[in-house]
Order: sequence, then C-alpha cells, then structure tokens
Amino acid sequence: MGVKNILEDLIRKCFASQYFKTGDGLAQEVGRNIRMPVKFETGEQTRDGCKGFSAVCNGYEVETIAWHGSKSGAENLAGWKWIRDVCYRSAVDKNLFWQSVKKFTIFDCRRGDQLSNV
Repeated sequence: MGVKNILEDLIRKCFASQYFKTGDGLAQEVGRNIRMPVKFETGEQTRDGCKGFSAVCNGYEVETIAWHGSKSGAENLAGWKWIRDVCYRSAVDKNLFWQSVKKFTIFDCRRGDQLSNV
C-alpha cells in the first residue's frame, strides 16, 4: 500500500473512531504505518519576551517547526504541519486533509491564529 493510501486510510479511521485527535498522535501513527519513525524534538524558548516551546517534527524526509506556549501545543502544531506537507507531497485528497484539520484542531478564538499556524 502506498503512502497516499495509508494516509487517506488513517485519516478516515480518525473520522470513524475519533481516536487520533492531535497532530503529533496522527504523525506518529503515520510513521508506524509507513515504517519510518517520526521524531519530535521540543525545547523551551523565549520569543518576543514570551516563554514557550519550539517543536521540530522530522520523518519521511520532511521536517516542520512550530512554536506555542505549551509543549503539547507546539508538538501538536508541528505534527499537523508535518502531516500537511506529507499529504501534499503524496497527493492525498486535500479536502480529506482539511476536513481532518477542521475536526481535530482546537481553535483559540481570542488569538485567532491556531489554524493559520498549521
């Protein structure tokens, strides 16, 4: 089974069971299914006077970086960015990908930038 089919199958399973609700969880599951580990490196950082976390998601020759106020938030965003890049590279149905982002991403209405970082 090709990477495109694996990704589409996993996203559809997310809709059916709502098991993977975070980008980092789905990214790690994709890595297990394509037998290429996806690794996260997270470190504390100060950016524009605010403390937060920077996360790097790396696997399948794709690397993404995200910054967030919490460690889990940074890993979640980096995971979603990684999934986006792998989906685009593998020609996954873009509508299917964006449906999963809309369903499984938490929006911060006060800041309004959660999805724009994905």
